[in-house]
Amino acid sequence: MTPAALPVLLVTEDHDLRDHITWLADPVPVLATTPQSLTDQQWHDAYLVLVGDRSATALAEQHPAHRDRVIVVGHDPDDAQVWERSDSLDASTVMVLPYDQATLRRRVLYAERGSDPTCTVAVLSGCGGAGGTLFATAVAMAARRAHHRVALMDADPVGRALQLLLEEVATHQAPDAFDGPGDEAAPLVCATRPVGVCGGIDPEDYLPVLHFLQADQDIVVVDAPRGPSDAAAALLEHSDLTLIVVPDTQHGIASAARVLDWVTGFASRTAIVVRRCTDEAPPPDKVANVLHTSLLGCIDTERADCDGEIVVRGSVADLADALVDDQFGLG
Repeated sequence: MTPAALPVLLVTEDHDLRDHITWLADPVPVLATTPQSLTDQQWHDAYLVLVGDRSATALAEQHPAHRDRVIVVGHDPDDAQVWERSDSLDASTVMVLPYDQATLRRRVLYAERGSDPTCTVAVLSGCGGAGGTLFATAVAMAARRAHHRVALMDADPVGRALQLLLEEVATHQAPDAFDGPGDEAAPLVCATRPVGVCGGIDPEDYLPVLHFLQADQDIVVVDAPRGPSDAAAALLEHSDLTLIVVPDTQHGIASAARVLDWVTGFASRTAIVVRRCTDEAPPPDKVANVLHTSLLGCIDTERADCDGEIVVRGSVADLADALVDDQFGLG
């Protein structure tokens, strides 16, 4: 991994945005310029390019060469035109401050190393038995089918659901177990306690294990605890996306509301997955409206064991595949 000579280029005429991003990026150096002063060499050499949303149109009119890792950064989440300005520049994604501040800082820190950050997705159950562990497993398996190096981290403080779902388990006490070829033949890495020991990784080990996995994997999926704690909050702060599986029952929705109350204080991006349990339930979009959050999609629980290997089918597998195909909505 070679450090980037020019980690971050910021193109903006907005002095407040320039100061904000310079502060956010510290200690990573940021070269700030305007669309009028930008050179082809700067545009080509920068590992990561950030473009102020109000400068995106002016920059697009100069027809810069297409390149990867261009992020349009704005301040107003209600400004629908920011997406049009982003499209005119063919940007990778749009981030809105301060909502995407944690995610943007991670991108900047990795840019200094000359690499892209590992995508980390935390999955929680809105209530006991909602299916969070199953959906986390489905996402990890979908990522592996898409030829990513992927790890599944067990941070569930009770039970041993992952041990029951996956036949072969690599424990975080044995770092050699994580070594493997970085291609499609690499096994799904599962970080949990040894087989037979109830509960997931000790909370005090959450961040060390997560950082270990992030250093060697493309995607880390965390089966996260739904109860509030400092350790759980730290996990969410270090995740790019937090998903909560919500049964569409009255109890499930009420329980998920309590989970969201604390989750939204730490997660950079949050969405729910509605698990259909009854025909009399409200439509999934209404469940999302009640919970004041985004809807990722709906699932039915369809699972079968085949020759000792877990098989995730139907709507669970379909939604997991769609999430991976969409790059987790992170661009």
